[in-house]
Parts: sequence; C-alpha cells; structure tokens
Amino acid sequence: MAISSGTALVGVGASGASLPSLPDISIGEDSGGQKGRDSTESWERKGEKYVEHAAKADASCVIASHGHVQLFLAQVPCRSLRRYIFAGEDISGHTAVVSLVKVTMYNRTEAIDFKHLLDRPASGDITPLGADVLERAGITFTGLYYKSELVGSTVVAAEAEPDGGPWTAASLKKMAAVALAAPDK
Repeated sequence: MAISSGTALVGVGASGASLPSLPDISIGEDSGGQKGRDSTESWERKGEKYVEHAAKADASCVIASHGHVQLFLAQVPCRSLRRYIFAGEDISGHTAVVSLVKVTMYNRTEAIDFKHLLDRPASGDITPLGADVLERAGITFTGLYYKSELVGSTVVAAEAEPDGGPWTAASLKKMAAVALAAPDK
C-alpha cells in the first residue's frame, strides 16, 4: 500500500483550499506481520482540519525507535505501538505535517517513566511513520513543536512541522497539542 502524492484528500481546510497531499508513504506489512493502512479520513477540532494519511500498528517498539528511547524499550517492552501521519491546516490556511504515536506500556509506572524519557530533548524518539519519505520531501521532525500526554498506561505524543505558510512556534505547538485528541481507529 502507498499513498500517492496525487491522491485527492477528503474535505477542505478552514480557508476553503484543499489540504496538501503527502509524498508516497509505504506502510505495507512489516517484519512482525502487522499491517498498516492508508486512509483519507478527516476530522476537525478547534477550527483545525486534519486528514489522516496513514496508520500502522507496529509489532515492535524497539525497531520503530532510536536513541535512549530505544534502549529503554529494549529493557521495558511496550504492549503496543500505533503510529499515524496527518496533513493538517490551521484556521489561517497554513499547512503542516503531524506525526502522532500512541505507545501503550504494561502498567502506568512504566508509562510515566517512558513519558519522562520521551519528553526529554535529545533522548531519542519513536520514528515518525514515513519519516524517510518525508525527509526526501524536505520535512524533518525536529521535536521543536512537540506535545505529549499520559492516558492510563498509554503515552500519546505528537510532533508538527510546517509544510507551507508563515507558521509561528505557538501555532505549530498548538497543532501538535490538538492532534493528541485524534480519534482512535
């Protein structure tokens, strides 16, 4: 499965313009037998429009991570990992790409420890879905526009990066924060 850069997206953003399409992101079957899915489902919150391009349940948190985050997950396994990639548009019509991860640990204490590590700058990360393809398109997740929350034993984290328009840091951080409420599939 892949998302074609020419795929028409569902709906339009607040400005009335179509949201951008993302480059091809292959999310087929991974080595753990988990399948991803392509999607053009959309949702709105607080005047911002989000279109989900891809979602994937990963069989291994370790393989999908790097740095100290990966070392932690090698010692304290996660129960599940879901990764998503969204195109988003704010109320002014500026577009961004948003990565969302949901990491469920076996208990709340492990989740708290994991969140503290994930929130620390330069500690590593869960690799955003389609990161290699997005980098070739000039989009790199820097961690500057990041937000996370703890929901039971699940750590939900989102990062946003601009894809067009004059973004402010506050606007991108808000987009990441709003993405935390993405509906579960």
